[in-house]
Amino acid sequence: MDEICTPERLVFEAKHPSGVHFSLWETENPHLFTLSLLSSNGETEEVFDTEEDARQFARKLWRDMSVPNCWKCGGKGIFYGRGIVENGVFKGYSGPCFACNGKGKQTNGDVLRCATYWKYRGL
Repeated sequence: MDEICTPERLVFEAKHPSGVHFSLWETENPHLFTLSLLSSNGETEEVFDTEEDARQFARKLWRDMSVPNCWKCGGKGIFYGRGIVENGVFKGYSGPCFACNGKGKQTNGDVLRCATYWKYRGL
């Protein structure tokens, strides 16, 4: 697998204002592309079949990293699931938000973790 994913030609690179460094590499196998994301939390790599898929994924991550508050919980850190409000009190499921780990704001690591999770688990 290492031989297939060895970077050979740099297709593009960019640095997000939040500090995440994006670089897209074409591998020795001309039908695979590796998107490398380097942040303060470490490096993450994603492998794609086409350059267009990799670019679309990178564009989505770029936009998501610019979000100041968590989109799933509205910046409260608590996700409210199915339930009702009775006499001003929510009765139903609530818990820490998965998208921001209960912080209310998404860090670069949260965005990368969520994008990878939702890409493969589908939400």
